[in-house]
Amino acid sequence: MSDSFLEKLKKTVIAGAQTSANKIEEAARVGKLRLDLMAERRKLSQAYTELGKESHLALLEGSLEQLAVRPGVTELQHNIERAKKEIIDLEIRLAQMQHKAV
Repeated sequence: MSDSFLEKLKKTVIAGAQTSANKIEEAARVGKLRLDLMAERRKLSQAYTELGKESHLALLEGSLEQLAVRPGVTELQHNIERAKKEIIDLEIRLAQMQHKAV
């Protein structure tokens, strides 16, 4: 009879440990996605700041109509669009993960 009790206890402890490990792993994945999302938002903010600096310089120089052909502006525009798309993708993945958890 005690063997049966010990076996049940062992199975319960193992199942609990596996459940805990799965939840910890899931939390780590969600945490990484959130860090990735913060990093992309920071990249987007930096790209907007740089574009703002370029726009300000163009205004000061009276060459706003030449803004699009200034060195680096096209790259900044691409970086902004790329970061926006990556943010959307990360937000979708994060929402999907959180929906699965519920």
